[in-house]
Amino acid sequence: MVILARIAAQVSQGDVPDKVREEGDHAAVMGMDMLRALWKGGVRDWVGGGVARYSVDEFFRLPHFEKML
Repeated sequence: MVILARIAAQVSQGDVPDKVREEGDHAAVMGMDMLRALWKGGVRDWVGGGVARYSVDEFFRLPHFEKML
């Protein structure tokens, strides 16, 4: 996710060729699609908000609930 955001940010700043700008726009769309999928999926924290760090099932639908001491 971080690398997609960095690519999109670097391309938006400065004078770059059209091909590079297209790749930056594509990186931004991929990042937003990933965030939307995470938010719609089961890894969303319905009570406290946010998104779980990882899942305990192979389909990434059941978040790992951990207690921080």
